[in-house]
Amino acid sequence: MRAAYRLRVSGETAAARQELEAAIQTYPPNWEARFGLGVLELEAGNVARARTVLEKAVDLSPRQVDGVYQLAVVYYRLRALDLAARTIETAMTLDPYAANIQEYAGLIAAARGDRQAAERSLRRAIELDPARPSTYSNLGTLL
Repeated sequence: MRAAYRLRVSGETAAARQELEAAIQTYPPNWEARFGLGVLELEAGNVARARTVLEKAVDLSPRQVDGVYQLAVVYYRLRALDLAARTIETAMTLDPYAANIQEYAGLIAAARGDRQAAERSLRRAIELDPARPSTYSNLGTLL
């Protein structure tokens, strides 16, 4: 996994993808490799593929907050807002102190038309991490 991460960070995404796919081929229940591949697909804009990979990762390890959070991001980008809302709620239960999760909860609530919940989540994200500029931007857009 470390090799795939180093490759990804250095911009060698094709090699990272190969490394992750090989790890999955070798050991199919490898949650970490599936998570890494899902994030790589999401970053590449392959949102439908990211969904498939991340759903399997979360099935394998449903208490790994990073996988649950990234799956909520995927659902949001696919505009599957009910799934996104349920999934981000799970992520918030797993880690109630993560500003990025609270921020996405706000984005999802706003997309669903619930401005009060959106504002509440965005303000909570700011409380948790006041140095996060995207949250201020999102709150400003909402208000």
